[in-house]
Amino acid sequence: DLALYDDLRTCLAENFEVDLDQATVFGFSGGALFTTVVLTQRSDTLAAAVEMSGGADVEMATYENDFSAYETPAVPLPVLLADGGSTDVWPDSSFTLLDFQEATDTLQSRLLADGHFVVRCSHSSGHTITWPIYEVAIEWLTSHSYREASPFEGGIGDWASWCEIA
Repeated sequence: DLALYDDLRTCLAENFEVDLDQATVFGFSGGALFTTVVLTQRSDTLAAAVEMSGGADVEMATYENDFSAYETPAVPLPVLLADGGSTDVWPDSSFTLLDFQEATDTLQSRLLADGHFVVRCSHSSGHTITWPIYEVAIEWLTSHSYREASPFEGGIGDWASWCEIA
């Protein structure tokens, strides 16, 4: 999958007018778990990342190693993490195989230990993307540039009361 990321990035750079200093990564659920892989393995190519209902170091049945294993990124990266609260689970609360709030907690602690700037948003709507968190994510992704300090380090302004600088 990282080869696909590399190939897509190269194809875009060679065939279109793109500003690679604005390249970001965003994922939800399984896509967010892959976002962990991209942000830990390709942080040197990204301006920022957003994960919604993702995380790191997830123990999954039938997997020998942790799924979406965390590895220290090469460069610090501003990361917005969001989860849907205690009901943000898969497949559902009657048979939980993956607790996204717990997995996001793990990712947050690992990123903070490695010196990344992290903002955490937790809504209570479960395993979904709400409109307010979507708007926050778009603002986050469009406000960052490669290897520049996050403009949110001084505060997150009027974002929802369920977001905070970690």
